[in-house]
Amino acid sequence: MSDVEWMGASGMYVAFEDAQVRVESEQPISSAQARALAARVERAWVADLKTQRWEDQQVLREKLTVAVLSPPSFADFTGDPTGSIAGVTTGPDVIVVPDRLLSGTSRDDENTLAHELAHVQDLREAGDAMSSVPVYLEEGKATVLGDAWSRDRAHLEQAARTMASFSAEDVAYLLRNFRSTSAERRPAPFVYAGEVMGALFVEYLATHVKKDAVIRLCDAVEAAGDGQRFGDAFKKSFGISLSEAERRFVEFVRATEGQPHRRLAGTLYG
Repeated sequence: MSDVEWMGASGMYVAFEDAQVRVESEQPISSAQARALAARVERAWVADLKTQRWEDQQVLREKLTVAVLSPPSFADFTGDPTGSIAGVTTGPDVIVVPDRLLSGTSRDDENTLAHELAHVQDLREAGDAMSSVPVYLEEGKATVLGDAWSRDRAHLEQAARTMASFSAEDVAYLLRNFRSTSAERRPAPFVYAGEVMGALFVEYLATHVKKDAVIRLCDAVEAAGDGQRFGDAFKKSFGISLSEAERRFVEFVRATEGQPHRRLAGTLYG
């Protein structure tokens, strides 16, 4: 999730800091807990870097703040009392997470970290131009990166079921309506469907258009940050326009309705 602004908060204190990561906490935590969280963040950061292969590494070297909130404060911050949101990217320098990420290492939490750090890297590379990238594409790429890093079987299986259930009309609706950051404030089931549809689109690009789709998407994001129109940068990277890619994707989904193995063949979710 990347549509909430972190303004900082009184009472937050620095629990750990190194050259790459600063861990701030609302409640007392041990330096060992904070150090362990920072190490996990740094591992996920490197994994995303290796996958995305940004040309401009300089903009990625600024320190990242990880703000750790109690469950009630995190729910107040996100506006989501259900606990369905596991982390939030608030800009190019801060991610906000609930304090449950301190209590051990789970694949689900590693997924969250890699997903949110993908947003951070996008924002650092594109700056304000990130607003020109459709949200389904931004979230879809982050979802693929999180799932690839964690290899959380539950996440993969749930996503695969959702992907298999999409009709052509479903994905056409999501392509139209999950494009701007305001769409991320809609109900959680809609946002989840949009993210999973975006991940399926990214995997479609990788299996049916260009196999290095994630790197090519990053090239387009970086080019947008350098002043190019994202649509032009996408076409240069993939050889077809984004609108044509979307049209082909809808037709692919239509052709694979009721055929989940064919739809997901060759993907992370197959």
